[in-house]
Amino acid sequence: FRICEDDIMRFGNASWGFRETALVDQLRITHEMGLSLLELGIANAPNDLPLDITDAQIEEVKNLFKKYNVELLCAATGNDFTNGNTDDLPKLKHVVDICEKLGIKILRIFAGFSPVEEVVGEKWDCMIRCLTEIASYSNNVVLAIETHGGVNGFDDGVQHFYSTSSKPDVLQRMLLELPESIMVNFDPAN
Repeated sequence: FRICEDDIMRFGNASWGFRETALVDQLRITHEMGLSLLELGIANAPNDLPLDITDAQIEEVKNLFKKYNVELLCAATGNDFTNGNTDDLPKLKHVVDICEKLGIKILRIFAGFSPVEEVVGEKWDCMIRCLTEIASYSNNVVLAIETHGGVNGFDDGVQHFYSTSSKPDVLQRMLLELPESIMVNFDPAN
């Protein structure tokens, strides 16, 4: 992934590519690659930080990042607000709390993975309400919605389809309805 600050582009490793790798190995590899950024996975994949992480474990994570000279700037989690329910709101609030304790400034999230044509009416309104609520939950953590479509799996491969964040005109509408504090994480692979 990359971060653009003050017209300077910085590259780092994304958490999803390391989802089956222990955090200490993620940091070692990132350091050996000469990179100073590693997106930290929280409560989404097997080697992510768990929601029940203790304050002592949070300090251990901070110390590991310092040991490998990797900046603790951004994190990622998993959620889906396009399914018409608010089930992921408590989880996301807890993830934001963890981010604040770690000093993380950017949290990559998702609008959701339902086909764009299914996210209408109450489902659309629910998605907007949830994203707005989580955006207002913290003044210290910026939310970045990844442009991520959905995938139908078949025996011989996959078929991608548009979600609300991957169809340009729908993403534009979504951003017009959301608080200005919400950013977009443009993923050209999706």
